[in-house]
Amino acid sequence: MASATATFLVSNTVLGPTTTNNPADLWVLAFQKCKARIPEKQLARVLQVQTFEQLKAAVESLQKIQGQRHSLRALKRIDPFLLNIKSFSSAIDTMVQANPNIAALCWGGIKIVLELSIRVTKAFERVTEGMSRMGSVLPRVEAYQRLLPSRRELNQAMLDSFVRSLWDNYEDVLQKKLDQMEAKSRLIDEESHVAKLFLDEKRHKDVKSSQEEIKNLIKQGPTKMVPTLPCHSIPFIRNLNFFGRADELQACQNALKVTTTLHHIPTLVLYGIGGVGKTSIALEFIYQQKTSRKILLWISADDPTKIDDAFARAASKLGLHVENADAKRDREEVKNFLEHTVEPWLIVFDNVEDETVGQFFPNSGNGACLLTTRDPDIYNRLAVEGQNIQSFKGSDARDFLLKQLPAVNSTNVKEQAAVDGLSIYLGGSALGLKQIGSFIRETNCGIEDLLKALHDKDQEKHVLNDQQSLRSAGYDRQLATAWNHSLSSLSETTLNLLVFLSFMDPDHIQDYIIKELKSSCARHPQLFPEAADNIKFGMCLRTLKRYGLVEQRGNDNSFSVHRLIQTITLHFTSIETKAKIFDFVIVTFLQKHPQSQATSDTLFPQWKICKQYSTHIFRLHVLIKEWRLRPASEDLLWRLLFNGSRYLLETGWMKKCLSVVEVAESFCNPDTVEGKLRLAYLTNARGIFALQHQNLAEARSLFERVEQIRLEHLGELDPNTIAVQNNLALTLVNERRWQDVVTLNDRRRRLIADRDDVPLRLRTSIFDGLCSAYLEMGLLNKAMDAINTSINMSKATLPLISQLSGYHHYHKGKILTAQGKLEEALEEHLLCYRIRNEVLNDHVQTAGACYRAGDLSYRNGKAEEAIALLEESKRMYKSLDLIGSFPLAGSARSAWRLSEIMAAQGDSLKAHTYLEEAQADRDALQLARKDDLCENDFNILLNYVDS
Repeated sequence: MASATATFLVSNTVLGPTTTNNPADLWVLAFQKCKARIPEKQLARVLQVQTFEQLKAAVESLQKIQGQRHSLRALKRIDPFLLNIKSFSSAIDTMVQANPNIAALCWGGIKIVLELSIRVTKAFERVTEGMSRMGSVLPRVEAYQRLLPSRRELNQAMLDSFVRSLWDNYEDVLQKKLDQMEAKSRLIDEESHVAKLFLDEKRHKDVKSSQEEIKNLIKQGPTKMVPTLPCHSIPFIRNLNFFGRADELQACQNALKVTTTLHHIPTLVLYGIGGVGKTSIALEFIYQQKTSRKILLWISADDPTKIDDAFARAASKLGLHVENADAKRDREEVKNFLEHTVEPWLIVFDNVEDETVGQFFPNSGNGACLLTTRDPDIYNRLAVEGQNIQSFKGSDARDFLLKQLPAVNSTNVKEQAAVDGLSIYLGGSALGLKQIGSFIRETNCGIEDLLKALHDKDQEKHVLNDQQSLRSAGYDRQLATAWNHSLSSLSETTLNLLVFLSFMDPDHIQDYIIKELKSSCARHPQLFPEAADNIKFGMCLRTLKRYGLVEQRGNDNSFSVHRLIQTITLHFTSIETKAKIFDFVIVTFLQKHPQSQATSDTLFPQWKICKQYSTHIFRLHVLIKEWRLRPASEDLLWRLLFNGSRYLLETGWMKKCLSVVEVAESFCNPDTVEGKLRLAYLTNARGIFALQHQNLAEARSLFERVEQIRLEHLGELDPNTIAVQNNLALTLVNERRWQDVVTLNDRRRRLIADRDDVPLRLRTSIFDGLCSAYLEMGLLNKAMDAINTSINMSKATLPLISQLSGYHHYHKGKILTAQGKLEEALEEHLLCYRIRNEVLNDHVQTAGACYRAGDLSYRNGKAEEAIALLEESKRMYKSLDLIGSFPLAGSARSAWRLSEIMAAQGDSLKAHTYLEEAQADRDALQLARKDDLCENDFNILLNYVDS
């Protein structure tokens, strides 16, 4: 965040004369002068001290050198100085972008001054006294640097007070400079008053600049990004051994031919049982289209997060990615581009689970969509064409198997008969034929011998023991018998590697998972006896590839495994081995996955890592339910599931979060204290879900249950107890129980507001809640005092661009609106929108801020800016993947406000169009139609804090 802060400060340096220097340049210049003063032999020692921690260690070593001397007392006097230096270090890192040499000149310089002063009689005491006095100035210096706009005089005064007072004439022990330092500190105070006079003007210019940007966007229309073409985003390499399927490929060609119309998207669904080759046909077809279509996208569609990831990759390849945009924004950019480009395109949605995938289709454009699925009815529910993909028949099955077996003598009648018998036995399954061909090729097993083994009644009886689960998995007993025989030929290590991969998400087992697996295998020789080093591990993995059991994706070291191979591998793995590999998976994941439950912190800083593991953890929780798996350590599994659910909750995947929570709850023993506390974490997640979707009575009940448990076992001042009380306060806010909000937060203010041992984010929320309550009670001055208290408490540590700073601007904007100060209110809401757009991208909070800025723009006479902002708000609400009324209620509100503006401007046609759009969204929410809609009709459907 230091980098972002520096950029913000520099980009907004618009005050004072045009000669204002870049503050970072001032630091560099000052330290270059300092460097020139240091003797060569001392410079090397100085540059070794590059962090505050190294400086602290050096001071501690000086304490040992001083021993019982008189100077030891003097040395201890600079502890406050060191503490303030630590705080000021963030300012230095911000200004110089953490340049290690410049940082070393600062920290190493202090160390050198201390060491040199030891040699001078009484100098040490005088130096430490000076540094102690300097420590009383630094907090004020830092505060000004953090809060005030940059001006030449202010920057120079700060540099003089800190740098030159420390470095100049150290042989004279700094005494002469102490007076100068204090004089400079007075200059800083004077300059701060001058700067404050410019502050309002600066913010006015900043907001006006935002408004000018919006005006320019209106005049120019949508930003024209030049796409990078051709764009072929296909994660799998082409199957050079693809066989047959001419009729199926022709059906794809006929249904998905390039069309000149921009109003109809040809769509075809390939459906059939698992293993018949649907994905292989789609992969071959998309590669055949490379010469005729410049845009080809492949999307694994069994999970919404995978769909977003695929669109994000496509946006990057196309050059459509907007800086700081999230995956949802990328998805909308790609869809919008496809709807308007004249270039032909094709999207493959592989492994579709249900018809909700339709929401990800472009609405129009010069392209087509091809889907693969095991569900035979999806094409009917989507109202598109369908093509049933069946197993190979007769000679096709035989010829496909022969292609896998080049050593078979095609003129040998006996061998040909054996090939026919084997292909018939396997039912023509493309996956089964391919895999058994790989098995024969790798083991040199005779086809006749294999057929005899497959017809062995004892083995078949073993397979038939669980015929029901085989049938539900989508394959018959002959295919299962063949696979079981193939798996039995693998070494223990190779088979256990396959079992591990069968616990992963099948579509993308990333390179980092393979690396973690490789390093973990050596530590578990009882499971992987042949994978003691990288070479042996690689040999086992290559065996799985040669047997056709795993596929390498593209040119990287990531893999995919067919779902049927995963299912049958786990089916024929013993319960004991399954349990051991399951425990191994948990331990491997926990080595890298972030933790949050100890402090109730969010996982925002670790989202990238959480995202990498998310699909695998979700797959794991499905298998836990399916196989009724119990881990050796329920504690480890619970931690993994809880933190996985926390990520899903914070990123808006609510249904998936609750599914994982449900499984995690089964590993909590309610009869133990630890079990009760674990259940409290999960119950809190359920409460947040209920609160977000305005099930307020349920949210209150859940939070009260959590509070009771935490009060009993953690105490009133534990951060987790305070955190759930925050959630209860938010529930009161959404229930509009304003006096209760005041009563609760007044009690909490007396209890924790001044306690430094309580995290600041939990203390400032008290005043945020009071602000909301006082605002709605009409106590506007009290509301402003409350939000200013929150701002003042957090300003020393809060980044200028953060989620909390966005809330501060949002609250101030609402108060100023209530006071009738509409211009100032617009400034606050525009700043809030800019901050949230950078921090959160497309998010319900960003959409709310965008709506408020649009509404106030119109009320300030800026109609064009208002329309642009309200259109963006409407787009953003519609793109949100939220459960409940939020997306439709938010987009309906924006459409309604646009209809009001159009009506006021005399454009009755557009006013009617927007109003019908708003009414249609309300219809979808099953709300009665009203002729006299007002904003509150929509606000009551939204979360109060984000409305």
